[in-house]
Amino acid sequence: MATRIFFRGDSRAPYGQHSIFALGFSRRDLTAPSPVYRATPNYAGDIEPDSAVCVSARISASALFPLDVAVARTYIYAVALDASAVTNTHKRQVEDGLAGVAVSGVNALWPLFAQELAIPEIPANQIIASVACDRVWNGADWSAGAVYTLHSPVATNPACTVNAQFRDAAVSFLMAEINLGNNNTPLMGNGYHPVN
Repeated sequence: MATRIFFRGDSRAPYGQHSIFALGFSRRDLTAPSPVYRATPNYAGDIEPDSAVCVSARISASALFPLDVAVARTYIYAVALDASAVTNTHKRQVEDGLAGVAVSGVNALWPLFAQELAIPEIPANQIIASVACDRVWNGADWSAGAVYTLHSPVATNPACTVNAQFRDAAVSFLMAEINLGNNNTPLMGNGYHPVN
């Protein structure tokens, strides 16, 4: 098993009534095949949101989720997953988007900012830690990006059974990200935020 650390932005708190640390993450539609990739002619496609739990390889991209400008406080979760069990949505989006650019010449790469991967579920024991994330949006919708700030402390999951090497690395990374202060999310399209 090749373990990798990924990140998920979610409005649900790690503790409380619907504790993510206790329940884990599951797709909304348990009857549907998982994950379902929505192909779009001449553009990069996307995962059907109800068919999978999506994560990102980039913490800055996970800070965008959920894509709801009415939600200012979210939580970013560090999770350890078997890389062979994860659907590499990003790879498929790159392939489809490049084919679309060749055909249409328009920005067919719109979803690449998320560096998205998908999996049917994330059991609670694979969730390493969480950090609170406050977002200030740069526009009327999520496509303009946001400035986000991560807050201490890093909440570690007592139910986590991931190897200590990965747990320690994820917690250290989250602590370093907190110390950076304000950060910019990537922008839709090219996937990067311009340097100020």
